[in-house]
Amino acid sequence: MSDEALAGPSTVEAPLLNNSGTDSDQENNQLQMKRRRKQGRSWVIVQKFSNIRDAEVLIKNEGVWSVEKVHKTEEGVKRYYRCNKVKRRGLQCSAVVYLLFDSTSDEVILYRTEENHDHDSLGSLSARGISAETCKEIDKLFELKLKPKAIMSALAKKKGIKLPPNTQLKNYLAQIRHQKYGPSTISLGELKAWLISHSQIPEDCHCVFVVSFEVSDDDKDPYFRFMLSTKYLLSLASDCKIIHADATYKLIWQGFLVLIVGTTDRDRSFHPFALSVTSTERTTDFTFVFTALKNSVLSIHKKDLTPEVLISDAAKSIQNAFLKVFGPNVRIRMCWAHAKKNIQKQVEKLVDKSQRKQILSDIDALQCSSSSDVFDRACESFLAKWRDEKEFIKYFEEEWLIMNRNWYLGVLPGTPVTNNALEAFNRTIKDDYTLRERHSLSRFLVVAKDMVTEWSNIYKNNKSVSQQSTITLKQWTEAYQWAKLPKRLPVKQTTDSAKYYRIPAGDNMECKTFNEHWRSFDDFKDQFFSEWEVMLPINSEDWLSGRCNCPTFLKQYTCKHLLGLTIRLKYVEPPPEARNIPIGEKRKRGRPAKSKKALLIQ
Repeated sequence: MSDEALAGPSTVEAPLLNNSGTDSDQENNQLQMKRRRKQGRSWVIVQKFSNIRDAEVLIKNEGVWSVEKVHKTEEGVKRYYRCNKVKRRGLQCSAVVYLLFDSTSDEVILYRTEENHDHDSLGSLSARGISAETCKEIDKLFELKLKPKAIMSALAKKKGIKLPPNTQLKNYLAQIRHQKYGPSTISLGELKAWLISHSQIPEDCHCVFVVSFEVSDDDKDPYFRFMLSTKYLLSLASDCKIIHADATYKLIWQGFLVLIVGTTDRDRSFHPFALSVTSTERTTDFTFVFTALKNSVLSIHKKDLTPEVLISDAAKSIQNAFLKVFGPNVRIRMCWAHAKKNIQKQVEKLVDKSQRKQILSDIDALQCSSSSDVFDRACESFLAKWRDEKEFIKYFEEEWLIMNRNWYLGVLPGTPVTNNALEAFNRTIKDDYTLRERHSLSRFLVVAKDMVTEWSNIYKNNKSVSQQSTITLKQWTEAYQWAKLPKRLPVKQTTDSAKYYRIPAGDNMECKTFNEHWRSFDDFKDQFFSEWEVMLPINSEDWLSGRCNCPTFLKQYTCKHLLGLTIRLKYVEPPPEARNIPIGEKRKRGRPAKSKKALLIQ
């Protein structure tokens, strides 16, 4: 048969619009090439096998063949294999093989075409229709933890890169994730095997291992719990007195709980100890977490973990587990951010709109109480003032004065007021590590292991737990500006080790004198916020151990009153930069005044 017959019936050629030809001409040429390739093959015998298993092993080991079709002939059954380096639909690679199951014997014969592989010129299927150069750029951007939209934007800025369709990009990213994280499903048995394989304590102090785990495959109540950490992170927990604990969601696709445990230093920076994953959020789960943390510190670092304070939200399962593991003498501080959020919801629900702003302002003033005595008396005045709001007062008294009472500033001086450091840490996990995507549990194991490794390796770069508050230039400047004010600072009390000073608050230059203590909540606000008290050690070298009862000091462990008083008493010299940066000054309106002439004689 001639080439013209193979090419099909003749057609009248249309005039060319440009040098490249029309789309229909290109499609016809591709079809013609495809037909010629199929009908013009020359087959050669490669090898004969005594059984099918040996033949299939040989084909599988080459790693480039996929079954295309099965054809029955008089010679026997022929199983054709196509090159899987190109798409199934479209132009095919010239290299083809087939197995002949001989009908006259038990032999299996492998045939191969004389043509070599030409799939490189046709496009690689591994890129899912995306060029190799574009794939390399996508791989780089994926390692930078960019989302698909950000990857597409970055590709658009690069010259010579053809933008792939969104579907192709998502498919290719799914392929990358599968290669990096493995399959998306895991059974309890596979999870247990993974935990056992990672349970050995490594020699490297920054290598992640499974601190403890529990897996139950009971049909009635299946569950699992495990904790990941490093020896270095556990060493940070050995001497801590403050523990932060909070559960975060939206990390694992199945909805499992992720619990982060850590502490904060004097600069209010968060330092993680461990990451735990539990299938439920019961008291037993959190008891397992705290017990595993305590036992691991004792077994690895030979120290008894004895924290004094837990900072958490109102989750009773976390609080009860902490008390159960560390004893009834520990204190639990309620996060003020969570308390205020819940109180505000009830105010909007139960209080008239005209009174909402005032009652929230009074609650903020109540939260500034510097001691338990002040808080108790202020609460009585607050309840008396708003006794007409019966529904809200009932809720407020039961929830925030009986069940969760430790949310005011002076309840535990020297401890964080909120759990915001851990909340910000959880947000970093979602933004930087999971990219706001929920991973399946099997893939989250890889992500969690990488996360904990990075947390531990940060301390190789001289990061440490600060034992003293770092005073910023802004704080020094505010203190210096305050110290220059002509405020009278009388001594309230003197002891063998310290002096107590009365500090007029706000713009007042002298402390006010009140004839009697407050009887109403408004009197409480007038008297309490009129002055502060600063304790300063007599030994000037110990001025950092001084304290103040103002809200700023109780939140940040330092304030302008304490620093300004030390500057006045010449306990310390502020840095020169603090004297050259005025705060709060603003250029006056209008044209600046002309400078006056010097040496005027009248």
